[in-house]
Amino acid sequence: MIRSTSIIWFERLSLLSLALIVPQDYLAWDELKAAAEADGVNPMVVVAVAQGIGIALSLFLILMVSRGRSRVFKWIYAVLSGLGLIWTFFTLPSELVGQPLAGALTAAQNLMVLVAIVLLFKSDSVRWLAGEDRVDPAIFS
Repeated sequence: MIRSTSIIWFERLSLLSLALIVPQDYLAWDELKAAAEADGVNPMVVVAVAQGIGIALSLFLILMVSRGRSRVFKWIYAVLSGLGLIWTFFTLPSELVGQPLAGALTAAQNLMVLVAIVLLFKSDSVRWLAGEDRVDPAIFS
């Protein structure tokens, strides 16, 4: 099973966007801590649980698409990520003003996610996800 180039880049960009969550949380720690303490909970627990669930779900979806060839999870990933991009459209301006570096990381992360979603709908990805990845023998002649 040879994966298409678009699927390989989808996986790389998606995983890299997940890796940016750690520095984003570090940069926004004071705000995260204040919000959690206002609710009377331990901020480390809140961040660990929330990010753990989010990262685990994202990782599951990414791997089901890129390794499991699931067209269903492709759509789930695209819809959930698309909703996240829409949400970011409304929150990013205030983040860029309050925390420019965290905002820049968020913008970079969302750009990677947008490109990853586009890659899922390229013709080579669509063929690969449909199981039509047969190698043309003429390539070797």
